[in-house]
Amino acid sequence: MPVLKRLYNLVRPMFSLIPVGSFVIGLIMSLFNPVSWSLYRHSPLFIYFILSILSLPVLLFSYFSIFLLGVSGSCLNSLVDAKDSDLRGFRKDYQNPIIYHGVSPLQVKIIVISSAVASFVISLYVSILFAVMILIGNLISISYSYYPRMKMRAPFDVVWNTFGLFTLPFIAGWVVYFGSWEIFFWSFLVNRFSLYYFIGGWLDGLLMYLLLMRVYWFPYIELIGGTLIGGAFYVLTAVLDYEGDKESGVKTIGVLLGKRFSLLSSLVLYVSGILIMIDHLLFDWGTIIFASMVTIFMVYLVIKPEKTSVWNLVKLALITTLVLIVIEIILRVSIS
Repeated sequence: MPVLKRLYNLVRPMFSLIPVGSFVIGLIMSLFNPVSWSLYRHSPLFIYFILSILSLPVLLFSYFSIFLLGVSGSCLNSLVDAKDSDLRGFRKDYQNPIIYHGVSPLQVKIIVISSAVASFVISLYVSILFAVMILIGNLISISYSYYPRMKMRAPFDVVWNTFGLFTLPFIAGWVVYFGSWEIFFWSFLVNRFSLYYFIGGWLDGLLMYLLLMRVYWFPYIELIGGTLIGGAFYVLTAVLDYEGDKESGVKTIGVLLGKRFSLLSSLVLYVSGILIMIDHLLFDWGTIIFASMVTIFMVYLVIKPEKTSVWNLVKLALITTLVLIVIEIILRVSIS
């Protein structure tokens, strides 16, 4: 049991899954772009064809690469926080493994470096462009937690963290489906030398049309709205660390604005993100109900900013993200 607890606090799986969830959202939103959606309505075979372009190994390798990137960033943050904010004795969403579980700084450094390197090496299997995204992610992690430690430079901590945990993984999801030339190269081969070729010449035209349109399509609305929502949840995590950060002199957005105003700004960011994507949400009652519940909960937090309630809201969001990931994997396995 102590080993599992130590491992949990090292990896922090709930937070390491945030970029994976962002990646899944970008991946799904890119899949259902106007071109693909209009073609899908005319041919159920087309959606199967697009989903079959990426093999299950590519899917799993991309997820694993993003997850390792999150592990590296989480451990690096723990390594640096062990020198100041986590020394103050205020328990956060986890226990710093260096302070509370006897893990040496050297061991954490090894995990940071090995996870970062592994995430990049694995990403090469997916595509070169995807590997570049992973490399940028590692650089953002270093600049946020270590040097110049943007975490201490509010309000830039919100920008840096949100870009690293949501915006970049979201774009990586688009890259995997529509931004990598390898995918379209293999799509062409599949179209020419598989049974799809015998379905009819119309598929060749559709594929070429999609190839041309991919340059012009990018889910900007989803990216902007999702980034605002990602920023809202980062502010929530900053509120969780408020006591330790304030006492150690770490100037995060939570310390800069205080608990109540931080929660209010989080609410504004969240509602803004929802309103930007309102046209998409109106087609999904489940999403509307969930967004409404979160909004009501956030209003309650502004009125009564209790740390336990903040953490419960963050966990709710992370569990929902995990459910999205599981659904996507099940869908992929079922058609592979």
